[in-house]
Amino acid sequence: MKPLQQTGYPPACASLTHVNSRNTFSGYNRGHELIAVCCRPDPRAGCAREFDDRGPEVCRTEITLDLEANNPELLDMAARCARDVGDFARVMTGFCMFYRVLSAQARAGLGASSDPDKQRLSLLPRVSAATRAEIVRRIDAIGSQEFTRETIEELERTNAELLLMAHNFAEDHPDYGGVIQGFALLYACLLAEATRERAVLH
Repeated sequence: MKPLQQTGYPPACASLTHVNSRNTFSGYNRGHELIAVCCRPDPRAGCAREFDDRGPEVCRTEITLDLEANNPELLDMAARCARDVGDFARVMTGFCMFYRVLSAQARAGLGASSDPDKQRLSLLPRVSAATRAEIVRRIDAIGSQEFTRETIEELERTNAELLLMAHNFAEDHPDYGGVIQGFALLYACLLAEATRERAVLH
């Protein structure tokens, strides 16, 4: 197993963001308490069973449609990354499971609902174009390797099980660095958006 903090990451692919830059990942303003409800993914086993029982293609399609309707910026970043690193369907399945686990933990943190429609709703923040642009600016400021290192450290501290899930998935791909950077980008965008939304509310 690769030591996560010591992994050498290749330059991030420009297709992950709207800017044509090889340093296209960023850190984020730390507000980890804002998504603490999403930080201990106990529903991993349930999500894995769902993917096993229903099939990865069915689950990926359903989650992709949900993202298309409710989180299109996040979907675009995930799809661009999956195309760039190769093995699109499998990598998108991993990103979709990552999103599903976070969504399931968010629902669990707010209490279970018997309403199936409410159970399908995502409680994760909708990443805005402004937040995406903010991430891009930080990407250009600190570079892809520093971003990945920061996000890995944050995940290891607050969400070790989710990090392990992402690591194990990426380890089976020839471009380990590209895939783990994709997970880091998705997490950082959700965290940055949660920080932004809380700032607006206060």
